[in-house]
Amino acid sequence: MKKYFILFAFIFQCYGNLDSLVERIISLDSRSVVSIGGCPGVGKSTLADQLKEDLENIGLKVLVLNLDAFSQPDAYRKTLPGELDLRRMDWQRMHDVLSNIKQATSILKPVYNQLTRFRGEEVIDLEKIDCILFEGCYALGDFPPMDLVQYADLAVYLETSIDNIYDWKWDRELKKNKRRTDEEFYKHMVGIMEEFAKYVYPTKKNADVVIWMDSNHDCHVIENNRVDKPDFSLFRQAI
Repeated sequence: MKKYFILFAFIFQCYGNLDSLVERIISLDSRSVVSIGGCPGVGKSTLADQLKEDLENIGLKVLVLNLDAFSQPDAYRKTLPGELDLRRMDWQRMHDVLSNIKQATSILKPVYNQLTRFRGEEVIDLEKIDCILFEGCYALGDFPPMDLVQYADLAVYLETSIDNIYDWKWDRELKKNKRRTDEEFYKHMVGIMEEFAKYVYPTKKNADVVIWMDSNHDCHVIENNRVDKPDFSLFRQAI
């Protein structure tokens, strides 16, 4: 109980109004899966990495699984029209890894860096893991082939404003060796938002916890889990 109290205080200080989320995470059984879904660029990796750091600072062992690491080879993905095209993912491998978490003693974790395009694999001893953070756009999906929410012991949906999405995606674009022109980036973002509305936003209804990330990357738990039809008209005007 003392360790749990320290955890509450530490996360609350570093990350804002997340005490209720932390309480739910530490109440889970060992080797439980916390799935984090949301729009591309919303900060899912940021949230997962920060939670991992905070949890490990008080002695818990945390594994982060990135959905992007299960993507198809770069050459094939370049032939597909959109960033959220379902064919971009190796769904069978993803299901194999996630389904083995509760049964196997180890898994082969894929590793992928979006900026450098580095790919690799890592053997993970699950006997040493307390919590798995699985993050990615489709993490809360509930229909084939992205029926991934079945593996979640706790489902978290992360959202923010459209302006923040655009700004954060643009910041990442600027880090690329060969970036898109302004016009290309605009068209790219419009395509992402259309696919997001079709494939990702509806999965918000599967969330146990909804979190709002503000422009300062501070997170706040939202009580209302209502799913409305997203309106991107202001986004199209703004960019």
